[in-house]
Amino acid sequence: MRTLIKAGILFALVGCTREVVLQSPDGQHIGTAILEFKSNSSGTISLDRNGVIYRGLWTASKVDEGGIIASSYGIGSKKYIDYQRGWGKYLRAGESILQSEQGNIIKCEFRYYGTSAQGVCRSEAETFEFTDKLE
Repeated sequence: MRTLIKAGILFALVGCTREVVLQSPDGQHIGTAILEFKSNSSGTISLDRNGVIYRGLWTASKVDEGGIIASSYGIGSKKYIDYQRGWGKYLRAGESILQSEQGNIIKCEFRYYGTSAQGVCRSEAETFEFTDKLE
């Protein structure tokens, strides 16, 4: 049964897309990005910043939350044991280097839980937020 649940979660994430908003530090909308999840730890990004499209691959790794879960729920808890086995959703940290057709580069770092992502992107000239919160 757990194998079916785990397969269902993975199936739901593979091929899933998520639109995120790009915001300036003062909260102004400056673009959008589409995250595509090829697996739970990788995918592609297409970012539209002022009409210039940046594309790239992203990869992610599991953020170690074992200590927090153990102190909150206990080492013997089902939540902790499931976390140690890799079952269910857990926090991941992703990163990507995106490039436009003109050769401009934007670097993004983000964290996500399931498909809910937040982070920051940087170019040579600016830094902006990367969030799935539509404001």
